Amino acid sequence: MRSWIAAQDTVFRNCGGPNAQTHQPDLPAAANSSFPAIIKADRDYQIAAAYFYGQNWDEAEKRFVRISHDDTSPWQAIAALVALRCKLRKATLGSDQPEPPRDQLAVISADLDQLEKDPRMRDLRPAIWRMRGFVDFRLAPARRLDELAQSIEARERPDNLQQDLDDYTRLLDRAVAGDFDDDPQTPQSAGAPQISETLIAARNKNAMTDWILTFQNSYPSAKSHAFEKWQQTKSLPWLVACLANASPSDSHLPQLLSSAAQIDRTSPAYFTLIYQRARLLSVTNHPDQASNLLAQTISREASHPSPSTRNLFLAVLMKQARNLDEFLRYAPRQVSFITYDADNSDGSSVPARNDACKNGLAYSTPNSCANLKSPHPMFDSDAATLLTESLPTDLLAEAADNSRLNSHLRLQIVRSAWVRAILLQEEASAQKLTRSFSSLSPNLAPELKTYSAATTAEDRRFAATFLILHHPELHPYIAAGVERDTPPGEINPYHDNWWCSFAKFKSTIGYSEAFDYYHFYSNIKDPLSTLYPDAKSRQLTFLSPQDRDSAQKEFSNLTHLGSAPDWLITQVLQFAKSNPNDSRIPEALHNSIRAGHLGCPTPATAQLSKSAFQLLHKNYPHNPWTTRTPYWYR
Repeated sequence: MRSWIAAQDTVFRNCGGPNAQTHQPDLPAAANSSFPAIIKADRDYQIAAAYFYGQNWDEAEKRFVRISHDDTSPWQAIAALVALRCKLRKATLGSDQPEPPRDQLAVISADLDQLEKDPRMRDLRPAIWRMRGFVDFRLAPARRLDELAQSIEARERPDNLQQDLDDYTRLLDRAVAGDFDDDPQTPQSAGAPQISETLIAARNKNAMTDWILTFQNSYPSAKSHAFEKWQQTKSLPWLVACLANASPSDSHLPQLLSSAAQIDRTSPAYFTLIYQRARLLSVTNHPDQASNLLAQTISREASHPSPSTRNLFLAVLMKQARNLDEFLRYAPRQVSFITYDADNSDGSSVPARNDACKNGLAYSTPNSCANLKSPHPMFDSDAATLLTESLPTDLLAEAADNSRLNSHLRLQIVRSAWVRAILLQEEASAQKLTRSFSSLSPNLAPELKTYSAATTAEDRRFAATFLILHHPELHPYIAAGVERDTPPGEINPYHDNWWCSFAKFKSTIGYSEAFDYYHFYSNIKDPLSTLYPDAKSRQLTFLSPQDRDSAQKEFSNLTHLGSAPDWLITQVLQFAKSNPNDSRIPEALHNSIRAGHLGCPTPATAQLSKSAFQLLHKNYPHNPWTTRTPYWYR
């Protein structure tokens, strides 16, 4: 047993490839002749596996083939399969070509056909199917797409559903893009793009594929196709597809809404159809009917809508709000699930709830773990975007005092509104917001008091700048979803600090979107995008023309101000020029240079940082903050 374990350890040393010094696999020693036959058979397999992991595909294949011919080996069947895997690894990993040679894949496919017919391989047929799927994905993608569609729809292989779904969606995306070899594009009806022959065939062969492509397609031809299919079949899926793509001007909309209203509450599409009916009623001059429908559905205990379903209902109600109070009533959303984008310990792609805290991951903090265990209501992307871009500062201040919101959401609004007022130089609004800000954030009260107590506009502006420099969590926008969990006052290493420009620009370390947390999380995507298909649909109906104009001008001005590092450094340089003896200047210069590094830099940031660095070292050479600033960042 000790010999077997030592041999297996040697095998695993090859998992990273061959030995870096010898360029050969590390091989287990041959089994002692006195060992039992089972250990000798194991050792033969272990040595073959060492060659496999060491990427010596030819030698590994030869040894696995030899084992597959040994009727006494318990590894006979699986060795036959792994011998083909050696061929497949050589074809895919043993060449610099982006795609494996088709002739080699064809040989492997034929060998798999023969292997599947072998009665000894009966228990290994699922593994044979998976390998064939890997080969056919590359060798015959159109055929593989058809096979997967039929298998998934018929639920033939539930144990392999995850991989089959992944392959199916990838192949479907390729087919949509016309990315199959020798696949001509065929013009379709008016209002639709060209479509490949493969995709036409796939739609004709499989109803599920046809439905998916129709459901996600917004072209007029897709809408008419869905209606034709529904008229032919009267099936629930096609009714859903019709309503999902329906618009207020459709002549058959009353018929669709009437049919959807007849669907029983036990139907799997019940809540989907409730949402689509409410969405369409709200834009066809029947907002009261939509509100009543959603309110009744939410209030029914027997319905038990899931958190995500209830949130969509609230999104419809929020969009048709008649005043700010009603908007804030429906803006908070219940959290359905919080997770980190990392592999779970059991190999699944979606971690369990609180997995980050349970496993003690480095980026989890006590505060973030507490929020995971008992998450408070949050703003989704629709509420965050509308609050940020469609409400003027004075209404944001009013929202921050609204008792419908919990203290966390009120703090989020007042904090953002205060920064916004500072950036826009709206001193009256900033002073008013300071009182609420101090109440909701006692830890910032002393610094906010310094701001309020300043006697000149210039002093107040620098006091605000000084405060913002010390608190990277401050920004002029409302965040969607889980906010940054870096403790207040600390720098986030992934650039989630202050704010990026609201305009797209080429950053010094990539496009701003790469770490622009506002646009990344506040981008209204499906299914919420069905409520906001264009810019006009994002206008809040309860706003007065004056409020709407004010919000538009304010957001336009914010867009032209640029990103936080540039604004912060500029403010510090301007104040230092007229107040060189202020004791806060060295610290402010140090922090502004730091902001240029870990904030959201623009092409102008490097020169601004250099100017701050030179001023710091020239005018304050012996200051401790100068010592802590040995360089600036390009």
